[in-house]
Amino acid sequence: MIWNILRLYLRIIILRIKNLIYLQLIMSYKMKRFTNLYQLSKTLRFELVPDERSKHIIEQLGLIVQDEQRAESYIIMKIIIDRYHGLIA
Repeated sequence: MIWNILRLYLRIIILRIKNLIYLQLIMSYKMKRFTNLYQLSKTLRFELVPDERSKHIIEQLGLIVQDEQRAESYIIMKIIIDRYHGLIA
């Protein structure tokens, strides 16, 4: 009697393992359908050099000077804000 129950449990476990393997195969097949569909695009690793027209516009608007001023102001404001939060904490 107990052997029959053990055989039944063993069959159930084997069926569950087979179902899991089957589901994994189906999922891997479905995932493979989504790979290599589009060409690979890469990010530039080096600096972008503007052409003459863009360079002229950047110089006219003074963007480089503004950016340098903003960088300097950031350093000063960071010190002020850090001190302020240090007093609160």
